[in-house]
Amino acid sequence: MIGWIVASLALAGPQGDEVSRSRGSSRGVVVLWPRVVPETDDPSIRDLADRMQDRLYAAAAKVVPYRRVDVRPAPERVCPREDGCRAPAVSVMIGHREGGCVMLGLLHPPGTQAPIAFTIAGKVEQIEALGFRDPPERSVVVREFTSCAYVEATYQESAFVEGLRALIEGRSVTEIEGIEPISPRAVR
Repeated sequence: MIGWIVASLALAGPQGDEVSRSRGSSRGVVVLWPRVVPETDDPSIRDLADRMQDRLYAAAAKVVPYRRVDVRPAPERVCPREDGCRAPAVSVMIGHREGGCVMLGLLHPPGTQAPIAFTIAGKVEQIEALGFRDPPERSVVVREFTSCAYVEATYQESAFVEGLRALIEGRSVTEIEGIEPISPRAVR
C-alpha cells in the first residue's frame, strides 16, 4: 500500500509555482497572472503584465461583485490540473521579441475545458488545438509582432466583459464582438 501511495505521488508530481493556489468561487471569476513568453526580467514587460492584470480585474468586476474576483499573484497563471478552477478564469499571454509584442486573450471555462484564445495584438496562426492547461505559445506561430507600446491600445475591455458573462451563463463566446477565437489551420 505504501509503495502505491509513493508511486501515485511521484506520478502526480509537485504543484509548480505557476499553479493557482485558489480555484475561485463558483459564483466568481479568477484573474490569472499573465503568461509572459519568453520569461523575462525586463521591467517594461513586467509593468505591461501588471497593467493588463489590473485591466482584467476591472473587466471581471463589471461581471461579478468585486469581492468575488480572485486575482492571483505572479506567477500563478494556470488553474489546478485535477479539477481546474470552480469559476471562469481570464488571462492574457504576452509574447515579446526585440521590442515587439503579441498578445492573446484567454477565457477559461470552469473545470477542465480548453480555453478560448483570441488575438488582441499582433498576428498569430494557431497550428494545433489548445487543450486545458496547454501553454498557448506551443500552439501558435507568431506571424507579426506589433510595438509593445501599442499593445495596450488594442485591448478591448468589452470583449472580456461579454466573454465572461457568456461563460457564466453557459453561452458560446464565438458570437461576441471583439472575440474571434483562433483555431487550428487546416492540415494539408
